[in-house]
Parts: sequence; C-alpha cells; structure tokens
Amino acid sequence: MPSRISAAPFLNAISTDESPAPPPPRSTAPFGAPPSAVATEPAVALHSPLLSSDDTLAQVANGTLSLGVGAKGQAVERMQRALIASGFPLPGYGPDGLFGPQTRNALEAFQQANGLEATGTLDATTLAKLDAEGGDAATRYPEYGQLFRDGVLNATLAVGYDEDGSDLSEVPQVRAGLAQRGFQPLDVKNLDDAALEELGLDPKTIDRDGEYFTRTFDAGGKPVLACVRLIDRASPEAKQQFQSAMSNAELVVYSGHARYGTGPDFDPITSPAGNYVIGDTYSPGHVVFGPNDLAKTKLPDSYQLMFFDACRTTDYLDDLRRIPKNKNASNLDLVLSDDLVNWGDGTQNVFTALDGVMGQKSIDEMQASFENINHVGFTADGFLGNSWRPS
Repeated sequence: MPSRISAAPFLNAISTDESPAPPPPRSTAPFGAPPSAVATEPAVALHSPLLSSDDTLAQVANGTLSLGVGAKGQAVERMQRALIASGFPLPGYGPDGLFGPQTRNALEAFQQANGLEATGTLDATTLAKLDAEGGDAATRYPEYGQLFRDGVLNATLAVGYDEDGSDLSEVPQVRAGLAQRGFQPLDVKNLDDAALEELGLDPKTIDRDGEYFTRTFDAGGKPVLACVRLIDRASPEAKQQFQSAMSNAELVVYSGHARYGTGPDFDPITSPAGNYVIGDTYSPGHVVFGPNDLAKTKLPDSYQLMFFDACRTTDYLDDLRRIPKNKNASNLDLVLSDDLVNWGDGTQNVFTALDGVMGQKSIDEMQASFENINHVGFTADGFLGNSWRPS
C-alpha cells in the first residue's frame, strides 16, 4: 500500500514512504461502477441525501445510465440500502455493493410491488420510487444529538508531517479556512479556568500549549460553540497532543501520511518519536514505530466521530474496532480512506469533515464529497445504528 502523494510546490515527487506511481487520472465512467446500459427513461428528481449525493445515481436519475447485474461500487451499495429500508431484504450478503442475482430479484420484487415493469435493472423511474420509499430511512447521520448536547463541539484538526514539506503549505491553508469561516483564535495560555468555563469549555480538556480557535454556529435552532484544536509538526509535543485529542475530542480529523498503516505521524518517517501508533505496520522491514499508543489511550465512553484522510487509513479500522474495549459502533463512528490520496486535497478534506458536521450533513453526503475530491473510495464504518434523524 503506497502512502500519500506529495503536493509540494514545483515538485511532482513522491515522499519517502510512497509508491513511485501516482494515482491514475479519474475515469469518465461513474466512480465504482462498470459501464452500464444507456437508459432512455425521462429525468427524475431525487430528494434523499443517500441517493441524491451520488454521481452515478445522478446519471441514472437524468436518464443516461441504468444499473444491472455486474455493476458494483458505492451507487449499488446505496441502492441496496434503500431497497432494504423499503422492506426488500438482502439476507445473503446485505448491502455489499455488488449487483448480483439476489439484488436483481429484490429489485424485481420492489418493481412489482410498486406497479413498475419488473426488469431487475435500476432505471430513472425505479430510482425515483426507491428514493421516495426508502431513501430517507436509509440515509446515515452522525449522532449530532450527542455531539451538540452540551452546546459545545470539541474538535481536533491534525495535519501530519510530510518529508517534502506539503504540510507546511496545508497548515496555513487550514488556518485561513478557519478564519474565513469566522473562527477566532482562543488564547488558552492566558485564560484561567473560570474564563474557560464561562465560555462553556471544560478546562480539563484544554491543553495550555495548544492552538485553539472558536466560533458559534446554529444546530437545530440552538447555538453551539465549536472549539477547534489545530495540531501540526510545530505543535509542542504534537504526538502527545494528538493522544489527548483521542481521549477528549468529540470530533477528530487527521490529514497526513498513514505511515505503512501504523497511524498519524508528526515528525520524519525515520523517527518513531512523533508517531501515534494505532496498529502494526502492514509492510515489515521499515522503521520500528514502537509500542501501540492506542492501547495506552483511554478513549471516552461518550460518542466520538473520527475522519482519517491519509493513504489507505482503512488499515486503522480493525485496530480502532478491536483495541479500545469501551468503544463500538454505537459510540465510535469512523470515516477512512481506501487508497492513495493527494496532499493537495488535504485542506478540502479537513473542511469537508468540519463543515459537514457543523452543517449537520448526512455521512452519505460527506462520503460522496470525499470520493469526488480524492477520486478514491472512503469507508464509513458505523452510523447505521445511530438514533439521530433530521427534524
């Protein structure tokens, strides 16, 4: 598994832990789906975030594409989830993103039940009915009720170290993006506990050496204070700050190198000192990264949402699900990259996560945005058991 492509100015080089091959240019075919038969159905409007945010399904909706047996990818998985929510189960494999005979049979049954021609293929008319019957019910959301319950969103944005210096341009972009969104620096070093408590912040969760920004946003008609900590290579004890974030932050966003699947890193690859180790390296024979830091971190019992934007952070998934004994899909939701991503997209990824959460978007919308930005898949793990629904 290669790691993140560098986007250092005037360089088309690859950092020291990367494959020499850049990702292929984006295909003109829909992401994750093979060529399918051209549809002749009239265009329809989609309303559920689950189905309307997918590029491939948008082509089905406008009548230029249909999906049948052999199709695969995100569009198929979303169609399958809407089928299940409409009362047409897929007991053999569930929503696996593969359009096989069981999916065809379920789709035929759905079409028959709704007075449509039972073709077993997804066309615009069938998609519109599926959108109305199961789209909203199958749309997944973070647990916004839990994130905003106390009127504060405690968030961490972390940017890892890049040998070519791409992080040195990304960090100012993140600061500028925060300023554009109305965030103001918070001088935690010179505020006493009482002043922090007056803002609604818990002094025990604040690192006096950390860099913080705050702004208030609206969540369902109620004000919520977003308190964002920014961690990068220049942060004092950056690894320790990230460990603190894992213990305290409700929203954790990391953008950087995956470091052979081991975890976030805030210093050169040749040094293990700045690595927050989540799991074992997927490729032996490189730097010895040291003991597992996740195993030494007490994650909170309360709900957390984490986004990992690095080259194939799905390697973190098993460790994040296995190691913290107090966490499961009910109190930890994860979004992880499936393949190679580019440093030049890092700032967009960071704000796709932050803006999405502050805007109470569905995880399906955010996942589609990540995939459109990076042209690779992202895994959203958890979410289906969440209780929060938009009002």
